[in-house]
Amino acid sequence: MKKSLIILLLNIGTFACFSQNLPNFLDIPLKDSSDYKMAEKEVILAADFLLETTPYERKRGEAHQFLSRWMEGTPYYNFRVDETAAKIYEMNANLMGVYLAAMAKFTIENQNIIDNKEVIELATIQQLISYCKNSAHNIPIKGALKKMIKAHEKGELKKYVATLK
Repeated sequence: MKKSLIILLLNIGTFACFSQNLPNFLDIPLKDSSDYKMAEKEVILAADFLLETTPYERKRGEAHQFLSRWMEGTPYYNFRVDETAAKIYEMNANLMGVYLAAMAKFTIENQNIIDNKEVIELATIQQLISYCKNSAHNIPIKGALKKMIKAHEKGELKKYVATLK
């Protein structure tokens, strides 16, 4: 009971903090290349929001939509959504936004390695695993997701990800 109450309070506190600081993601212009560069701060905010809230938070749809538009249109980064992302979607459709958020955030924060797709992919999946393992997010850990987490815990994530392709 105590644990449930603490988790509930943490979720409410997290949402309250975010809801006060979140821009209206749908109003952020993404028309020319300078818009995409200027929007990077908002991309990080959207990514943090998606990575720190449950799949059922009210503003997640707007954050995910903005993030997707930015990732599709930015001329500064090349995001690859491949077989691995498709497998993540098959595991749990709610995780796709988390996957994209982790990828965008890691790429912006590590611009010196934007050409190393393997490092980006592994870092993205590690962030996804952290999200899933957080009991406050209430993600069912089963099937392929459970296998991925076990591979990560054994230090065999890279090997496991190779089987997804």
